[in-house]
Amino acid sequence: MIRRQIKIGELDCLHIPGSSQGIAIVMLHGYGANAEDLYDLHTVIESKPGTSWYFPQGPLVIGNYGEFPSRAWFPLGVVDSILQAVETGNWSKVATLNPKGLDQAREELLEFLGLLEVPYTKIILGGFSQGAMLALDTFLSKEESPLGLMILSGTVLNEQKWRDLAPGKLGFHFLQSHGMVDDLLPYAASKRLENLLSSSGLKSEFVPFPGGHTIPELVIRKISNYVMARS
Repeated sequence: MIRRQIKIGELDCLHIPGSSQGIAIVMLHGYGANAEDLYDLHTVIESKPGTSWYFPQGPLVIGNYGEFPSRAWFPLGVVDSILQAVETGNWSKVATLNPKGLDQAREELLEFLGLLEVPYTKIILGGFSQGAMLALDTFLSKEESPLGLMILSGTVLNEQKWRDLAPGKLGFHFLQSHGMVDDLLPYAASKRLENLLSSSGLKSEFVPFPGGHTIPELVIRKISNYVMARS
């Protein structure tokens, strides 16, 4: 496969070209990582020949991640509010929280998606951790639906907005995974997110696993099945 470093709209991106007839998979990294963190997924996720892969970089540079700059999609403060909500059982802050920078990140991602050579209806949009939050917010905010949505170790935020928008995606089948001992984004919050979406009429495939904030082999297999079923 040919790896390319390109810029699409405002976002830098690692890209593996496919065919004009194939689908595309867009994967958004988590806070403090970068596109390199998820890039190797294309070697372990089963997909049909001709699939294009896109690994965009978060617009914020916040430090170093190994040999590469650490990136983020929006500032981290949202995580503190979520952890406090889980500890106290009071979700009022999360329910009204629209994290600083999320709106801008969503607009940049929407521009990115609109500039791809593959139509949105042939794109599987996925993300890990903070990338999963942005992927979901973008999915709900755009009237048209993509081919698929993968929420990997994400969490609930901006809850009322998401609850208002979710019924517009009635019947859409999404994949969600989360570690049962995740010490960064708690499992309970992920289940709350699943309930928000499934109670609004979306079809959930929830994959719990006995681990932390990661993407284990079990989830790789489930992603492969999800991708192949839509190719």
